[in-house]
Amino acid sequence: MNKLAPDRNCVRAVQQATPPAGMAAGGTKPQAVQQRMTDAEQDALLLPTPVYNAGVVADCCVLAHAAVLQRALHGNAKLADGLLLLKVRRRCYA
Repeated sequence: MNKLAPDRNCVRAVQQATPPAGMAAGGTKPQAVQQRMTDAEQDALLLPTPVYNAGVVADCCVLAHAAVLQRALHGNAKLADGLLLLKVRRRCYA
C-alpha cells in the first residue's frame, strides 16, 4: 500500500512499438543512443497521481466495506428499512 501513497506516481508511459525518430532507414542502429533511466530516476521525473491512487485503494476496499455494511444491516432491521426509505425518496426527488 505504500506504493499507492498520495505523493507517489503509479502510472507509467507505454513504450512505442514504432522505431524512434533517430532510427535510420533499413533498421540500422539509431543515430543517437539514449541511456535507459533507472526506476528511481523515472519516479523523480513523474508527477504524483493522488486521485488515481485513491481510486485503486478504494477498489481494493470494496469487499471489506460491503462485509461491514452487511453485518450492520443484519443486526438492525430498522436501519435497513430507513435506508430503503431514503432510496425511494431520492428516486422521487432526483
